[in-house]
Amino acid sequence: MSDKYRITDVGNVQSMKEKVVLVFNRVNGLFLMVSNVPYEMTDVDDPHCIYIQEEMNMTEEEVEGHLKINDDGSYVPEYKIVRIDERIPTIHEEQLDNHVAYKITERYTVVKQINILTDVIKRLAVEAGLETEELDEYIEYVKLVKQTNNDRKQFYKETDTVIYVSKEQMAEESIAKFEGGLHEAIGYRTIDGGTVF
Repeated sequence: MSDKYRITDVGNVQSMKEKVVLVFNRVNGLFLMVSNVPYEMTDVDDPHCIYIQEEMNMTEEEVEGHLKINDDGSYVPEYKIVRIDERIPTIHEEQLDNHVAYKITERYTVVKQINILTDVIKRLAVEAGLETEELDEYIEYVKLVKQTNNDRKQFYKETDTVIYVSKEQMAEESIAKFEGGLHEAIGYRTIDGGTVF
């Protein structure tokens, strides 16, 4: 076996270690990435990065921490290589926000949201006696675009020059593809707002 790799027994799991290069920011010591480039090919005088050779399993381990950069440019390692399944999970605010946005638009698509708001605004404007010409133009434009799209769908359904796949067909095909799969062995689970199969 190449000396680039070695087998170790970590927690009764055979783990493939390999020689890697950890890349840190030379100015602030923040960890940037793990590289497979041989250490001999790195530039020790790189003005932007510090390269450190280590051994790790790139699928089971991650780097946690940084380098402490001293005033004279030297550094002290303040990082460790940890098993992914043993480290504290990181949750980003952006992930939570994206999940919320997805959940809202899954139930109320952007088009549905606009339609709801448009209807409410129109009723309020009429009741208040406000001018709605611009709003009416917008509503008519949306209707026209939707009708044009429906006409296009109908054309694609009837022509033999393309294969048109509706959302319903996609859903049916997806169900058929996974029929007899693991999700059936596991069974359904109940969540807020419905059941997941």
